[in-house]
Amino acid sequence: MLNAHEREVWLRFVRAASAVLADLDHQLKRDAGVAHSHFLILSRISMEADNEIAVAKLSEALRYSPSRLSHAFTRLERDRWIERRPDPADGRAQLVRLTDEAIERIEWLAPRHVVEVRARVFDHLTPDQVDQLGAISDALLAGSEDAAS
Repeated sequence: MLNAHEREVWLRFVRAASAVLADLDHQLKRDAGVAHSHFLILSRISMEADNEIAVAKLSEALRYSPSRLSHAFTRLERDRWIERRPDPADGRAQLVRLTDEAIERIEWLAPRHVVEVRARVFDHLTPDQVDQLGAISDALLAGSEDAAS
């Protein structure tokens, strides 16, 4: 059971996190027609050499279930953001890569998204609070059910 202070802090955290994510989702949908959760997928793929990653590695990095990724991939393929192909090193696995069009779209979109992230999060925090946010995030991730995976 949460005490009154913990309940108040929890509700403020949920409200703040939900508001920030909703604002970021709105900006991404407005500017590129892509949901925030899908942009996280695209961003992670863009960090890889040749803009390509094994689906299992992507799932682990984002903590997304294979089912969630599969649904996202269907939409992202339809909208020409990604392409999937069998992994030549493991025929049972798949690779996913950004299309050339997606790379251009991300290069245009990413700076706008960074401005939005800064405006919604970092402009409201002191440098010490940024460090605290990082430490709190690490603690919450370490305590998550799938932290060992």
